[in-house]
Amino acid sequence: MNKKWLSFGLLLLITSIGPQCILAQGPPPETSAPPANTGDQKPDSTSDSSTTSAQSPNGLDVIPETRKIKSAGAVSRLNSVRWGPISLGSLEFNEVVDDFHPTGEASTTAAVSVFRAYFVVDKQYRKSRITFQYQPTITVSHGQVDPNFINQNINFDSYYQFNPRWILSYSDHFSFYNNRSRFGDSFLDSDSISSSTQQNGFLDGPQEVLWNSVSVGISYRWTPRTSISVTPNYAYAHTGASLSVPERSSNGFGVTTQITHQLSPNRAIQAHYSAEHSQFSSSFGDTTYHTIGVGYTQQLPDKWGFAVGVGASNASSSDLGRFWTTTGSASLVKAFGTSSVSLAYVRGTSVATDYLTNRYSDRGDLSYSTQWTRRLQTRGGVGYEREVGTTSGIWGKYVTAQVNVKLNLNATFFAYYVRKWQRGDGQQVFTGNRDLASIGIRWDFAQEAH
Repeated sequence: MNKKWLSFGLLLLITSIGPQCILAQGPPPETSAPPANTGDQKPDSTSDSSTTSAQSPNGLDVIPETRKIKSAGAVSRLNSVRWGPISLGSLEFNEVVDDFHPTGEASTTAAVSVFRAYFVVDKQYRKSRITFQYQPTITVSHGQVDPNFINQNINFDSYYQFNPRWILSYSDHFSFYNNRSRFGDSFLDSDSISSSTQQNGFLDGPQEVLWNSVSVGISYRWTPRTSISVTPNYAYAHTGASLSVPERSSNGFGVTTQITHQLSPNRAIQAHYSAEHSQFSSSFGDTTYHTIGVGYTQQLPDKWGFAVGVGASNASSSDLGRFWTTTGSASLVKAFGTSSVSLAYVRGTSVATDYLTNRYSDRGDLSYSTQWTRRLQTRGGVGYEREVGTTSGIWGKYVTAQVNVKLNLNATFFAYYVRKWQRGDGQQVFTGNRDLASIGIRWDFAQEAH
């Protein structure tokens, strides 16, 4: 690794993991445990869970709460910059130096400017809510807008409460990455209020990728402590063609049924069954999945929250045959003093994530942050992902370090460093190493977290 990258990365990493006792201890925000994921939904897929739930006094999930795009936090209902029903949630500008070392090819170094915005239309009614989110990202290279680096994320979420027992929800999430270089994306995001986590993709590849997922859920409150939900869903994924690789696509049809029982205001158990059939245009055989699992969540007020799930999944396809495998997940968000730690792990299907495949994969992420002063915060993280069931499968790992300096109520200066190692398939995912260093400024206009 180049010495300049090593020095920059070590400096940020050291400041990210400093002692928590530099400030007097104060209580963290109140938390609530998230639902457990037993592995049938994969991070950063279009079927990711972007809706949490508000809770009634006895803790039973009642009203769906929509998450921000690729975030663990809920959409704010009040932003200071508005044009009629449209509000501006955030603006971001950063300068990035990208040093890429692909295996067997010449290394490249590039400096680019990245602009990102986040818009929201959020309408709350007596029995329903409609939320539209749009996040465009534009990259400028050599003074010109690079058409290969124009990425789009669009989410539409809504619900309607017929009565205190029945709720109907609808979600349509769309993402298009003209290029899968992850400039400024957060690979693990956590929310201290809900104790939820969100894992996002970090593997880089040469092709454009499009995801779209649609789900319709019906939830019924069976008893004051028990609810049942049934959620049919559809997911489409497409990767573009390159010089030696044809374009690929997949269609996934499925349904998930879940029962949630509240043991107490802070503890809940879940059981679920899901069935999914995925059709691939090439390279992989059509695959049918059946997954069962159980989960447990717990939240200790002003301390921490966690969720754990375990299950088993059966896959059947023409190229892999029929087999069983374990699935599961675990997440932890803990705030203590002026620091916080977040952990997320999932083992499940890899369909419609960073690349198309019908195999399962493991993914784990860990992050740690410290609030040194009222304005200064540092953060560090590591993560790993791999295909399971094959010795030559895709895998990748990363380490990140970041410094945030709050300039005023809305503006924050940031600097971050990312180091990636990954082994691809020679088609959808690169093989090689990548160093990213960036400085920039972000304006957040949300006036409330929930």
